[in-house]
Amino acid sequence: TLTEAFRDRAVIPGGVYKELEGLSYGRHPDAIKLLKPKPFAGVIALTDDELARVVNRRRRWNGDRAFEFPLEDRGEAECLELCLRNPGGLMALCAHDHNAVNDARTEKIRLFHAADVCLVSALGGMAEAAAWELYVGLVTVHGMRPLGLFPPSSSGQAAFETLIFNSRRVMA
Repeated sequence: TLTEAFRDRAVIPGGVYKELEGLSYGRHPDAIKLLKPKPFAGVIALTDDELARVVNRRRRWNGDRAFEFPLEDRGEAECLELCLRNPGGLMALCAHDHNAVNDARTEKIRLFHAADVCLVSALGGMAEAAAWELYVGLVTVHGMRPLGLFPPSSSGQAAFETLIFNSRRVMA
């Protein structure tokens, strides 16, 4: 699973940790699996300067919505700031967010989409069904926006498995 793949090898901004903790008490009770009995990633607090840049980044992305919806895109913005602290040493894992992707490219931050984790896992030998379950978990439990080709439904699963099958054939 995603938790096992990254445990002890990942870091997470403190604000994102708090957001996951909040999700576990509300709409996504399974999010607690990422936090208990031990967080899957080391939790790092951002400095006041980094948090100010997070707010500026979110205002640039969302205008006044940044204040109306304080959690929107906060995780992506905090992850990018954390990567800027350690250039070349960290790779941002973003949940298919176009603003974060554009900023990462502009600021030369290495980026990995959360959906890519599922595809690479399947290409690396994980069974298609297990990789699909991981993807659906990211969408339904962790609130990742689904990729257009892969809605969390049987038609999305068929498209996902076809992509994996064809990719393995090309790589063989």
